[in-house]
Amino acid sequence: MAFNTQLSLSSTSSTASIYSSSLQFNSPTADIVFLSSDGVTFHLHSKNLEPTTGALPGIALPTKDPDEPVQLIETAETLAILFQYSYPQRHPELSGMEFDVIAPLAEAVEKYKVFPAQKACCMVMKSYLYERPAEVLAYAGKYKYTELADEAAPLLLTMPIEAIVKVLPPTLVVSWVCVTLFQSARITVVSLTT
Repeated sequence: MAFNTQLSLSSTSSTASIYSSSLQFNSPTADIVFLSSDGVTFHLHSKNLEPTTGALPGIALPTKDPDEPVQLIETAETLAILFQYSYPQRHPELSGMEFDVIAPLAEAVEKYKVFPAQKACCMVMKSYLYERPAEVLAYAGKYKYTELADEAAPLLLTMPIEAIVKVLPPTLVVSWVCVTLFQSARITVVSLTT
């Protein structure tokens, strides 16, 4: 998914820096500026963010100063999609989105509690259930999508435990090891009785 940016020059008393500005989110009346991890600024209106997000930093202290944006760890690609859910407009179509795009978006949506995008991201993550079951389980477990986790877990029982543990959040590792050990013991008992 492409996003539009324009090159800008910002200078402060001590440094001069070059960054890009989102063309879609570059309102001169914006009262808050975010900076992506790859150097793109997003000029937004806190009045749109407040009702649609629950944990976006900087909303309580909006600033118009582009030299002091709120720095986020997400890329411009992720933020360009995420911020579309905070404005009164048709939301972007997520189905068919590549996993390498939807996974960080789904994480950001949950992290910042972008309520209008949560269900859409979960549905697209579910579409990757058979291609990326470990990552889907990690996402589902981390954000308590229990039905999705229940669908993903059986797909992983034959995978090496070391591979699964690498992608699971720490809170799920112990549970996963217990499930795997139980499954192994059950298979052993069944094979001994037949």
